[in-house]
Amino acid sequence: YCWTKAKAATVPGSLKHVWSVDGKEVSEVPLTLSVSPARTWSYKTVWPGAWKVEIKDDAGAVLKSIDFTVANAAAAPAPASPQ
Repeated sequence: YCWTKAKAATVPGSLKHVWSVDGKEVSEVPLTLSVSPARTWSYKTVWPGAWKVEIKDDAGAVLKSIDFTVANAAAAPAPASPQ
């Protein structure tokens, strides 16, 4: 999930979340802002890789960029045993 709080200069307004993995765009989600400030979100089912979500305005300018990595479950460390 990518949660966004935004203040729109004009209402209604819009944003979009652009989801990419390993440098390839996989999803673009348009979001309408009907009040200001607004809270909105989008989600994407993810798989192992280097992910990025860009929050863009109507003109396509990047307002914020969020990077995260999803590791392969087989590579994840085992949970610690209770003591």
